[in-house]
Amino acid sequence: MTSGTDMTTATAIGAILALLALPLAAQTADDDMRAGDFGVDAQVEAQAGDDAGAAEDEMAAGDETVGDKFTDEELTAFVTAALDVWNVREDYAAQIAEAEDEAAALALVAEAEAEMVAAVEEADDITIERYTEIGTAAETDPVLAARLNEMISAEVGDESDDS
Repeated sequence: MTSGTDMTTATAIGAILALLALPLAAQTADDDMRAGDFGVDAQVEAQAGDDAGAAEDEMAAGDETVGDKFTDEELTAFVTAALDVWNVREDYAAQIAEAEDEAAALALVAEAEAEMVAAVEEADDITIERYTEIGTAAETDPVLAARLNEMISAEVGDESDDS
Protein backbone atom coordinates (compact mmCIF):
# COMPACT_ATOMS: atom_id res chain seq x y z
CA MET A 1 0.00 0.00 0.00
CA THR A 2 1.22 3.51 -0.82
CA SER A 3 1.68 5.92 2.05
CA GLY A 4 0.14 9.39 2.06
CA THR A 5 3.57 10.97 1.70
CA ASP A 6 4.34 8.82 -1.36
CA MET A 7 1.01 9.77 -2.94
CA THR A 8 1.59 13.46 -2.21
CA THR A 9 5.06 13.24 -3.73
CA ALA A 10 3.75 11.39 -6.78
CA THR A 11 0.94 13.91 -7.22
CA ALA A 12 3.34 16.82 -6.86
CA ILE A 13 5.76 15.34 -9.36
CA GLY A 14 3.00 14.63 -11.88
CA ALA A 15 1.58 18.12 -11.54
CA ILE A 16 5.00 19.74 -11.75
CA LEU A 17 5.74 17.82 -14.92
CA ALA A 18 2.43 19.00 -16.32
CA LEU A 19 3.36 22.56 -15.35
CA LEU A 20 6.71 22.30 -17.10
CA ALA A 21 5.41 23.80 -20.30
CA LEU A 22 3.22 26.35 -18.60
CA PRO A 23 3.74 29.37 -20.83
CA LEU A 24 3.73 31.77 -17.91
CA ALA A 25 3.72 35.02 -19.78
CA ALA A 26 0.87 33.92 -22.06
CA GLN A 27 -1.50 32.34 -19.53
CA THR A 28 -5.14 33.33 -19.87
CA ALA A 29 -8.04 32.55 -17.58
CA ASP A 30 -10.29 29.90 -19.08
CA ASP A 31 -12.84 27.41 -17.77
CA ASP A 32 -10.14 25.00 -16.63
CA MET A 33 -8.45 27.79 -14.70
CA ARG A 34 -11.69 28.67 -12.94
CA ALA A 35 -11.82 25.07 -11.80
CA GLY A 36 -8.39 25.49 -10.20
CA ASP A 37 -6.65 23.42 -12.84
CA PHE A 38 -3.88 25.97 -13.67
CA GLY A 39 -3.42 24.22 -17.00
CA VAL A 40 -2.50 20.90 -15.41
CA ASP A 41 -3.54 18.36 -17.99
CA ALA A 42 -4.20 14.82 -16.79
CA GLN A 43 -3.18 13.57 -20.22
CA VAL A 44 0.26 15.16 -19.82
CA GLU A 45 0.58 13.53 -16.39
CA ALA A 46 -0.37 10.15 -17.82
CA GLN A 47 1.99 10.64 -20.75
CA ALA A 48 4.86 11.50 -18.39
CA GLY A 49 4.21 8.32 -16.43
CA ASP A 50 3.89 6.18 -19.57
CA ASP A 51 7.05 7.62 -21.07
CA ALA A 52 9.20 7.08 -17.98
CA GLY A 53 10.14 3.49 -18.86
CA ALA A 54 10.79 4.35 -22.50
CA ALA A 55 12.85 7.35 -21.44
CA GLU A 56 15.07 5.21 -19.23
CA ASP A 57 15.64 2.85 -22.18
CA GLU A 58 16.55 5.79 -24.42
CA MET A 59 18.88 7.23 -21.78
CA ALA A 60 20.64 3.87 -21.54
CA ALA A 61 21.02 3.81 -25.31
CA GLY A 62 22.71 7.22 -25.20
CA ASP A 63 20.49 8.76 -27.87
CA GLU A 64 20.93 12.50 -28.29
CA THR A 65 17.76 14.34 -27.34
CA VAL A 66 16.34 17.84 -27.29
CA GLY A 67 17.21 17.91 -23.59
CA ASP A 68 20.90 17.70 -24.42
CA LYS A 69 20.87 21.43 -25.22
CA PHE A 70 20.23 22.31 -21.56
CA THR A 71 23.00 22.41 -18.97
CA ASP A 72 22.75 20.74 -15.58
CA GLU A 73 22.69 24.20 -14.02
CA GLU A 74 19.73 25.23 -16.17
CA LEU A 75 17.83 22.07 -15.33
CA THR A 76 18.53 22.53 -11.62
CA ALA A 77 17.30 26.14 -11.82
CA PHE A 78 14.23 24.94 -13.74
CA VAL A 79 13.39 22.35 -11.06
CA THR A 80 13.75 24.95 -8.31
CA ALA A 81 11.49 27.39 -10.19
CA ALA A 82 8.97 24.64 -11.01
CA LEU A 83 8.72 23.73 -7.34
CA ASP A 84 8.14 27.39 -6.51
CA VAL A 85 5.41 27.54 -9.17
CA TRP A 86 3.90 24.37 -7.68
CA ASN A 87 3.82 26.00 -4.23
CA VAL A 88 1.98 29.04 -5.63
CA ARG A 89 -0.50 26.72 -7.34
CA GLU A 90 -1.08 24.87 -4.09
CA ASP A 91 -1.58 28.14 -2.21
CA TYR A 92 -4.30 29.28 -4.61
CA ALA A 93 -6.08 26.06 -5.62
CA ALA A 94 -8.44 25.88 -2.63
CA GLN A 95 -9.15 29.60 -2.71
CA ILE A 96 -10.12 29.44 -6.37
CA ALA A 97 -12.28 26.38 -5.85
CA GLU A 98 -14.09 28.12 -2.99
CA ALA A 99 -14.46 31.51 -4.68
CA GLU A 100 -17.88 33.11 -4.25
CA ASP A 101 -18.42 33.62 -7.97
CA GLU A 102 -16.73 33.49 -11.36
CA ALA A 103 -15.39 37.04 -11.12
CA ALA A 104 -13.73 36.28 -7.78
CA ALA A 105 -12.27 33.05 -9.16
CA LEU A 106 -10.90 34.86 -12.22
CA ALA A 107 -9.33 37.52 -10.02
CA LEU A 108 -7.63 34.82 -7.95
CA VAL A 109 -6.43 33.06 -11.11
CA ALA A 110 -4.90 36.31 -12.35
CA GLU A 111 -3.25 36.85 -8.96
CA ALA A 112 -1.90 33.29 -8.96
CA GLU A 113 -0.57 33.66 -12.50
CA ALA A 114 1.24 36.86 -11.53
CA GLU A 115 2.79 35.10 -8.53
CA MET A 116 3.86 32.17 -10.74
CA VAL A 117 5.56 34.57 -13.14
CA ALA A 118 7.22 36.31 -10.19
CA ALA A 119 8.38 32.96 -8.80
CA VAL A 120 10.21 32.20 -12.04
CA GLU A 121 11.52 35.76 -12.42
CA GLU A 122 12.91 35.64 -8.87
CA ALA A 123 14.53 32.24 -9.37
CA ASP A 124 18.29 32.23 -9.79
CA ASP A 125 19.91 31.28 -13.10
CA ILE A 126 16.76 31.05 -15.25
CA THR A 127 14.55 33.36 -17.27
CA ILE A 128 10.87 32.89 -18.07
CA GLU A 129 11.84 32.26 -21.69
CA ARG A 130 14.32 29.52 -20.75
CA TYR A 131 11.86 28.05 -18.21
CA THR A 132 9.22 27.82 -20.94
CA GLU A 133 11.75 26.39 -23.40
CA ILE A 134 12.74 23.61 -21.01
CA GLY A 135 9.11 22.87 -20.15
CA THR A 136 8.09 22.71 -23.79
CA ALA A 137 11.04 20.45 -24.60
CA ALA A 138 10.07 18.12 -21.73
CA GLU A 139 6.62 17.68 -23.30
CA THR A 140 8.14 16.17 -26.45
CA ASP A 141 11.33 14.61 -25.07
CA PRO A 142 10.64 11.66 -22.76
CA VAL A 143 14.32 11.46 -21.81
CA LEU A 144 14.32 15.06 -20.62
CA ALA A 145 10.97 14.54 -18.84
CA ALA A 146 12.39 11.50 -17.04
CA ARG A 147 15.53 13.40 -16.07
CA LEU A 148 13.48 16.29 -14.68
CA ASN A 149 11.22 13.80 -12.90
CA GLU A 150 14.29 12.29 -11.21
CA MET A 151 15.56 15.72 -10.21
CA ILE A 152 12.14 16.73 -8.84
CA SER A 153 11.82 13.44 -6.95
CA ALA A 154 15.23 13.98 -5.39
CA GLU A 155 14.40 17.56 -4.45
CA VAL A 156 10.97 16.69 -3.03
CA GLY A 157 12.52 13.76 -1.17
CA ASP A 158 15.22 16.04 0.25
CA GLU A 159 12.60 18.53 1.42
CA SER A 160 10.49 15.86 3.13
CA ASP A 161 13.63 14.44 4.81
CA ASP A 162 14.27 17.90 6.29
CA SER A 163 10.85 18.07 7.93
